[in-house]
Amino acid sequence: MPVNKGLTSITTTQPNFTNKLVQDNIDAANIGFATKNKSLSKKLDQSTVLTDTQKDSAKASMNVLPYLSVGRYLEDLEVHTSNIIAGTLFPAETIPVTGTVESIGGSGGASLQILDSTGAELKVIHGNDPTATQQVTLQSDSHSNNNPLTFLEYLGEVQAIQDLHRTLYGTDASTSGKGVDDFFGTLRGITNDHLVNVKSSLQTITAASLGADTAYQTATQNLIDFVDSLEDSTYYDESSFNSLLSAFEASANNLDSALSASEFQGVKTSLINAQQEISQKITTEYSNLVSIKSYSDSLTHIMSYAGLATSNKMNDLISKSAESDVWKDYFDNYQTRLGQINPLFDIESDSSEEAQINAALKRKNLPDVGTYLDTDSVAIKALRDTRIKTRLGDSGKTTEQIIQESCVLLGININGKDVYAQSKSLLANMDNHDREIVKQEILLHRQASTNS
Repeated sequence: MPVNKGLTSITTTQPNFTNKLVQDNIDAANIGFATKNKSLSKKLDQSTVLTDTQKDSAKASMNVLPYLSVGRYLEDLEVHTSNIIAGTLFPAETIPVTGTVESIGGSGGASLQILDSTGAELKVIHGNDPTATQQVTLQSDSHSNNNPLTFLEYLGEVQAIQDLHRTLYGTDASTSGKGVDDFFGTLRGITNDHLVNVKSSLQTITAASLGADTAYQTATQNLIDFVDSLEDSTYYDESSFNSLLSAFEASANNLDSALSASEFQGVKTSLINAQQEISQKITTEYSNLVSIKSYSDSLTHIMSYAGLATSNKMNDLISKSAESDVWKDYFDNYQTRLGQINPLFDIESDSSEEAQINAALKRKNLPDVGTYLDTDSVAIKALRDTRIKTRLGDSGKTTEQIIQESCVLLGININGKDVYAQSKSLLANMDNHDREIVKQEILLHRQASTNS
């Protein structure tokens, strides 16, 4: 039953979704050399004068020591989370295109590049964990007209994936890297602890007044000034640009050397961890989101086929048409396995096997003979036993004969035993058989209801 309190109120207001939860932490961490670093990253991204090749050269230089490129991943995180909410993760396409995610980048780090079918760059995410090479394709039908989804549409698709994954795999979608945080973790603030650590590390570096830090910021500012001076392509001087990039790389290496001192080891480690975790998180989320429709549709299609299994003729058609052995197995055995599922066993799923067996026996009114001394009841039970009834006729046989012959059929030793001793052994055997039947029913239920 839904919660109605407050429901009417939200119908008259807009949610005004923002990335404020993460943005506040980005702003707090944007201090020290990160400020100039972030400014340079933004200017490079927005420059309409520099070519893609020239931008890539600058990005590679910034990535020469990825952990120092704090402003790069702060900018990426800000843009990434803003784009999710705004529905602008990638440029809208008016015609179907295929884009491929490829790993690129300089030493010590990789970048995620989205290319369209012509090889043109659609999107680049910088400074990723170099071990995080991923491939993803934006199929022509991965989005409606290859337009990014709205935030609400993304939310709906992600929730659908959670439900479909649980049904198809029997596990949380996070086990396949498709949990809620694999799409929206940055918006939920799961990288905020790293941003707090970045802020603390930069405060420590700034307070130390390192000459290498000052030189690094100066080299960064020189690049900013160069980009700002480019009113058009005629103002671009390749020699000056390359010199500035070389100076930047040299200053980055010098700062790295300074931070290798023992008193900065904790700071350096913290920055390295933050860069790897945040950059990889952006990569994962972006890859998942740009391919979300394809993945969601793949699960939906499987569910659609599975839904046809309840029809005997459809079941038969799919089984006879499919070449895959696992598909044949599922549809061939569907009705049999469906009959093995007992919801009552689900209710008792937290109980021990012994408790489940006893509960099932009780529901069947078993044991149904109170004492072996009631030989007539033991004989009647024997005639109901599936192991006995088809092999032993009761016509004209006495209780004693039924008990004796039943013992023989079941391999129970009767030598030297009177009818009561035989009855005791026979009843114990049949009661144990009842338990084994229930035990097998529970096993079959578990197998039929467990994803495999």
